[in-house]
Amino acid sequence: MPSRLYLLLSATINPKGILFTRRSDPEKRLKDYQLAIAKWSTNTLFDSIILCENSNHDLSVLRRSSGDAVRFLSFSGNDYPRHLGKGYGELNILKHFLELSDLSEGDRIVKVTGRYRIGNADKLIRFVRHRQECEIICNVIPDGTYAYSGIFATSPRFLREYLLPLQDCVNDSAGFWLEHALANAVENARRDGVRWAPFPQAPQIHGISGTLDQRLDPSPTHKLYSRAINRLRRLSART
Repeated sequence: MPSRLYLLLSATINPKGILFTRRSDPEKRLKDYQLAIAKWSTNTLFDSIILCENSNHDLSVLRRSSGDAVRFLSFSGNDYPRHLGKGYGELNILKHFLELSDLSEGDRIVKVTGRYRIGNADKLIRFVRHRQECEIICNVIPDGTYAYSGIFATSPRFLREYLLPLQDCVNDSAGFWLEHALANAVENARRDGVRWAPFPQAPQIHGISGTLDQRLDPSPTHKLYSRAINRLRRLSART
C-alpha cells in the first residue's frame, strides 16, 4: 500500500482551567480554529486532514465551515490534573488518533497546533514527502533539550515507541513540557538508528499564542531559527 501523508490538527476548544493558558475563552478559541481550518482545508498536499479535539466540544460550526475537506474527531481527553498542562492533553490527542486510524508504518503524520496557520507550509510539507526515510522531522535547539512542537512530522512508530511512552513525564508545573519530551524522544530514537531531520527553514507561524494570548509574529521566529536550522541540517547529514 502506498504511504499516505496526514495532517493532524490538535485542538482543545475548552481548556477548563489548564495551567499556563491565558487564551482560555472557548468562543475565542473556536474562532481561531475556524480561521486555521479555512486555510488548511484548501491544501492539496495531504491525503487526509483531521482535526482532533480533546474537550469533547460541539464541532458542528467547524464541520459546516469546512465541508468534506476535514475529518473531525472529538473525545473526552482533557479531564486530567490541571497542573500537568496542555502538552499532556496534546499527547492524549496523538494517542486517540493512533487508536482510531488504520495507519501503515510508511505513513507520515504532520501534527500542527490546530489554531495555527503556517505561511511556508507548502515548502515544509514537500520536504516531509521528499524525506520519507526520516521517521521524525522537527526543529530541536542545538543543545538537544527542547524541540518545537507546534509542527512536527512523524511516523506512527515514533509516536508509539518513543514519544507517547514519555507522557507520564510531562508536567508543565514541574518544568518538563511536551517540547522537552519531544526532544528526549528524538534523542532516544536516533540512538536506536531512527532517522531524524530538521525542517529546511523555521515555520512561519500565524495565529495567537494560547500560553500568552498574544499574536505571534513569524518574522522574528524565522530570523532567530535560521542559523540554528543550518547547524541542525549539517548535524543530521552526518547521522
